[in-house]
Amino acid sequence: MSQIFISYSRKDLAIAEKIIAALAKDDLEPWIDWKSIPKGETFEGEIRQGIEKAEIFLFLVSPDSVQSDWCNKEINHAVKNGKRILPIVIRDTDPKSIHPEISKRNWIFCRDGQDDFNKAIEEACATIHTDYEWLKYHTKLQLKALDWESGKDNSRLLRGKELREAEQQFANVEINKDHQSTNVQRKYVLTSRKNEELQRRRIIFGLSMFSFIIFVALVITSIQLKISRAQQLGLQAQNEYSNNNLNLAALYAYQSNTTWENNEAKLVMGRLSGEEFMKAVGLLGHKTNALSVAWSPSGQLASGDIDGLVIVWDIQNRTPKNFLYGHTGKVNSLAWSADGKLASGSWDHSVIIWDIENNQPSKVLKGHYDNVNSIAWSPDGRVLASASNDITVIVWNAETGQIVRTLHGNEKAIYALAWSADGKLASCAIDGTIIIWDLDKGKPQRQISSKAPAVLSNMIWSPTGDLVYGTMNGNIEFLNIHTGNVIKTLESEADYSINTIALSPNGILASASQNETIIWDMKTNKPALILTGHTAPVMGLSWFADNKLASAGDETILIWDLQQNKSNPITLVGHRDWVKSVAWSQDGRLASGAWDNKVIVWDIQNGLPSQILNGHTDWVEGVAWSKDGRLASCSDDNSIIIWNLQTGQIAKTLRINNADEAWNDPGGFSSLAWSSDGKLAAGAWNGTVTVWDLNSNKPPIILVGHRDSVTSVAWSPDGHLASGSFDETVILWNLNMEEQNRAVILSGHVDLVDSVAWSSDGRLASGARDGTIIVWDLKQNKPAQKLKKSSGTWMNWVTSVAWSKDGRLASSSVNRLTVIWDLQKGRPAVIIPGRNSYVQSIAWSDSGQLAMGSSDRTIQIADTTLFGSNPCNWIFRNMTGSEWLLYQGISTYQPACPNLSLPGQEYVRFNTWYSGQFFPELFIVWPGRWFLLFIFCLISFFTYSTIFIIKKLSSLIRLPRKVKLLLTLFVFLFCICCCGLIYIIIKLISFVNI
Repeated sequence: MSQIFISYSRKDLAIAEKIIAALAKDDLEPWIDWKSIPKGETFEGEIRQGIEKAEIFLFLVSPDSVQSDWCNKEINHAVKNGKRILPIVIRDTDPKSIHPEISKRNWIFCRDGQDDFNKAIEEACATIHTDYEWLKYHTKLQLKALDWESGKDNSRLLRGKELREAEQQFANVEINKDHQSTNVQRKYVLTSRKNEELQRRRIIFGLSMFSFIIFVALVITSIQLKISRAQQLGLQAQNEYSNNNLNLAALYAYQSNTTWENNEAKLVMGRLSGEEFMKAVGLLGHKTNALSVAWSPSGQLASGDIDGLVIVWDIQNRTPKNFLYGHTGKVNSLAWSADGKLASGSWDHSVIIWDIENNQPSKVLKGHYDNVNSIAWSPDGRVLASASNDITVIVWNAETGQIVRTLHGNEKAIYALAWSADGKLASCAIDGTIIIWDLDKGKPQRQISSKAPAVLSNMIWSPTGDLVYGTMNGNIEFLNIHTGNVIKTLESEADYSINTIALSPNGILASASQNETIIWDMKTNKPALILTGHTAPVMGLSWFADNKLASAGDETILIWDLQQNKSNPITLVGHRDWVKSVAWSQDGRLASGAWDNKVIVWDIQNGLPSQILNGHTDWVEGVAWSKDGRLASCSDDNSIIIWNLQTGQIAKTLRINNADEAWNDPGGFSSLAWSSDGKLAAGAWNGTVTVWDLNSNKPPIILVGHRDSVTSVAWSPDGHLASGSFDETVILWNLNMEEQNRAVILSGHVDLVDSVAWSSDGRLASGARDGTIIVWDLKQNKPAQKLKKSSGTWMNWVTSVAWSKDGRLASSSVNRLTVIWDLQKGRPAVIIPGRNSYVQSIAWSDSGQLAMGSSDRTIQIADTTLFGSNPCNWIFRNMTGSEWLLYQGISTYQPACPNLSLPGQEYVRFNTWYSGQFFPELFIVWPGRWFLLFIFCLISFFTYSTIFIIKKLSSLIRLPRKVKLLLTLFVFLFCICCCGLIYIIIKLISFVNI
């Protein structure tokens, strides 16, 4: 690039050549038109470019040059481009004719014959080299600015380091120097800075949007995962319900609804209210499947699992009390002595007698060289027997831990041991060979072949002295040891092997097969009760007294109280037509009225009619109890009957005289209700409401205000009367006001109102055929809350609404569903499906029972303990760790019921040990999801940043398109590898934890 542009007149060519030659000696390269313009190029354009590329504009001042138009144009262009202008006077010239930009600068005189030429050149070179670095940078920046200005191409703007350097150079330039920045330079740098800020804002905005999109995507994904998990749990709940595993159905349904509210789970919960089943108490604490369980005489419960852990439980709080570590193999046998010592047998070939207070072994008994399958204490607790796969029975001294006897006689692995009350020891091998031992001689006293398929269960003595055991073909046999004959066989319908059996003190037999426990009826030799709740085969059973049974399976221990924990729904059958109305008295009696013209008072205990009241000649539309226990009924026969329940006869009949009727044809009474002070109100099909004060002889009050039939009436606790009508309104009546001011009309429904009800705290609710239930704001006389089922369809007509004593609102509809509402969320809390018809009327008892009268002529009484305000009061347990992983995936364990016991583990795993498979799918469930979220965001940020850098590099160094694509692909592959590496690390960490 030329360093100096020389502007001159052609008449001064000789002196110009001399000056050029002198400057060249100082390594300065001049640009002059006679040698720098190629042939064929545009003269003016090349001159301009020559000026732009030069650091110094050297002007030879002479009378001819100052008069030259070209020279003046060159001066103007040099000024425009901010060039350092160096005037050299070669001939005297009139100052007035010199260009102002030349005249204002210091001149160097180099006149022929007048001035020292060499001195002039030296002075010129010194001026040229002053701030020369700035001059070079100025020229470079000017060229870039002109290049940008010519095409307005933002890709040519300064960025990063270049921009900062330009701004620094401008800041360092002193005001009084003549090498100031040009307009185009300032515009160029300013535009570059704006573009840089714009790019920065775009990056920030892009990253923000990218992060926001990721966040939204994660939120949506999280919600979708929750919904998916809830649906999966809901399907599992339905599956367990269809298989009659009602405890598991309850667990999965509630966990499903807790994960994400859904009607499928609520339907399962509602169905349970109509099922009779034994509820369980669940204990969580084992990491792996529990194989054995045993009650002590004092009521302590112990259990053992696959990992060799023994737990002694705090039953009241449902939590482990003692963790006993000592075994290294499966603990498949536990036994308590009469004086409260706990012993355990394991597949690690040992037997341990435990010091429970100190959580450590008291004695470790080693003598077997194969798995210990069964242990049993003698009645006096002084000796302990153990049986093993090594086909021996060892009798131990419990005090010393020494071997008393080693008994040989079986040819196959011994699976069961049992001591009789009188001190006889029996053993049973897998081949069905039973030996009664002579302990004094250490030999078999009697040997019996059961002739049964392989015996896998434990063995017990019955109160009559017979031996009881379970076989591989699913039968339970009672063996007479004297005759060697099987005197009784209990056959289960399922052809599964019997895993374990247990006999209560009064002779109640329980057996476990697969994941269910059977309580047997010894009179019929048939199952009396089937208990379900485990998700894996039940391997251990133990009775405490005659009512509590503990079962061990999967990772839980279940306790069944056969006297108390029984769901008890009731279905009342007695009417011969649709049940139109049901009502509870304060002392818990239930009355119903039906379209068979009858009123029935029910005996809830046995589910049969206590009284059938005949007196109406047409459909009975309503029944109601007074506070003092009087029963009234209304009918389409235009009468209201108050009944004498002692005689079952009519005590009083109320009718409206024709003279008192609002219309000539009253059309019968549709509903009635008692107030707390003994007034009786009845709604009629003719649109009137009649109120009788039965404590006085005053005539009834007839309330006229509705424009269509009155379908429902109800009294508030403070004596206000509400009525609902086919005219789509609810009227609030105040009998203490003057007649013209008695009625307050509540509008909000858009279809016929079928039911109104007051809560104990004075809230009013109404249900209509528009599919909505309205809870009213009585201060402003407008809806406070609307509960929508779905409007517009006949199947969603609301037929009845009712409040429980504790403030729960229930509604029934034509779609055969009764809904218990969550008023805080405005959604159903429980959905109770009807049988084969829709519910016409519902009513809560003071104790919380919900009666539902249906068009199938029955009344169903739901067990409301199953859908109370806190379902955790009856949900039998939380999910185990394995169940959580199966249905919830990698996420922090969240119990549905914090008040119930939790899995006592920091990690969880799939474990299908019983079926012979083991999947080491191990996951950490500490805040794993947040860790993965952080890693995902980090990798996403890295990916975005790298791609952005690639784009910027490509704009600077002009990368080929293929190279950019390859670099981008490499970044994506690298990020995928990082994700895979993180997943592997998590797996390895989980494996190390185990």
